[in-house]
Amino acid sequence: MKKNSKLVTTTWKRAGLAATAMALVFAMGCSNIEQAIQETEEGEVTITTGEGKEVTLSSKADIPEGFPSDVPLPDEIEVTSSISASDSITVTIETEMPYDEAVALYVDYTQQAGYSEVSRMGDDNSIHYSSQKGTERFIFTLQRDLEDNKTVTGALVYSNNPKTEQ
Repeated sequence: MKKNSKLVTTTWKRAGLAATAMALVFAMGCSNIEQAIQETEEGEVTITTGEGKEVTLSSKADIPEGFPSDVPLPDEIEVTSSISASDSITVTIETEMPYDEAVALYVDYTQQAGYSEVSRMGDDNSIHYSSQKGTERFIFTLQRDLEDNKTVTGALVYSNNPKTEQ
């Protein structure tokens, strides 16, 4: 990705994070809007729901604590943002790795890590793949950018919820 393109992308990521955070703030009835805005400008915001559950939205390229360290994230895959809560973590990614290789990377990971396929939907340009191991779920969604036909974006979702055991 070119430097100017990366700067524009980062600006859009922050704007998207701010918009998402503000929507959540209003939806959840957060009383400290000024603090949420300041944290959003710094690239991360944590919102507490009325039930006390914390959700953190981040435009940083960091992997949140609790995300499995064995999930493959080779150098050619860039982490672009994340959302984390007590029982789930979503990491968004972008790469110029060929689409078929990216899909194979995560399907192979689920098989080697002992997950069982729950569902798979997709075509030559996108896939939604869900797998489960006990109370853990690993889901990935990938899509090929149809404009440049080489960039792949997506989300990796890990959750561990005792209510989901098969």
